[in-house]
Amino acid sequence: MLYINGAGSGDPEAYAIAELVDVPAFGEDSAALTFEHMARRCSSTTLHAALKGIAADESRHQLWLACLQQSLPLLTPDPEYKKRLRLFFRRLAHEDLQVHFARIFALDSAVCQLLGTVRSRCAPLAAAVNPVFAGIGRDEARHVGVARRAAGPLLGTSRGRDLVAEVREGLTHVLAHRANAFETLRVDPDRLFLRLRRMPQDGGGVGRLTLG
Repeated sequence: MLYINGAGSGDPEAYAIAELVDVPAFGEDSAALTFEHMARRCSSTTLHAALKGIAADESRHQLWLACLQQSLPLLTPDPEYKKRLRLFFRRLAHEDLQVHFARIFALDSAVCQLLGTVRSRCAPLAAAVNPVFAGIGRDEARHVGVARRAAGPLLGTSRGRDLVAEVREGLTHVLAHRANAFETLRVDPDRLFLRLRRMPQDGGGVGRLTLG
């Protein structure tokens, strides 16, 4: 296997990146199909196009992350952690599209924060990692805008805030299993998780997409 920037399988920073990349890579596996399904359910032409675009983005992310993983150390198999990841991502789905979009808003806005933090700490691996994380971050920021508008007024209610809090709390629980990886990259996991638990801006004043 070819390791990025000459980092071998025993390189602690390369292994830490591999552990962190494993989380979004797992989520991307089903995201494209989920958004394709959501696109088929809505009658709004604007939202349908936005969802199809997100599905295409997620497929591209899956490819980018898979390629990046090929140049990172192999992880020790952890079936129990995979089970926790699968359960977390599966619980995002909801028949009520506004609820689903509120959860996507919560997750993708947190992912933007997470990617930005990790990018700032992986200088030795920047040539391989940063272009991937930057590209995903730009797409996820756009997804946040779509989800925020599609969720509509729900995000401004106590229920909406509870939904966002639940998703972000769940994400920190999943990431806590990778606390050592954050520490290897000189990121304080406790401070990071505290930031991730905070309610993001609800984007008041942004136009609303019509669901259907």
